Amino acid sequence: METSIGHLYMAGMVPGVILALLFAAFVIGYAVLWPEAAPRVAEDRGSFLDTLRSLYEVAPVALLIVVVLGSSCCSSWSPIWRSGCRGT
Repeated sequence: METSIGHLYMAGMVPGVILALLFAAFVIGYAVLWPEAAPRVAEDRGSFLDTLRSLYEVAPVALLIVVVLGSSCCSSWSPIWRSGCRGT
């Protein structure tokens, strides 16, 4: 039985997005009902250099995510070629 890779991705992403939204709603609701459980953070925003340093540390992971998901969405790489399984 052949199933579209797009349908398989959506079958995994839709429940994941729903669970993430439910979790976020739970955390927000909990913080609204019991504010002492989630105190406000002091307004220490850090320097511009700290911001650039954090972006520099996150950039490789963000680039990897964009390349992998972007190639899947744009169909520039087939899933089999990307996985390294070229068949026998």
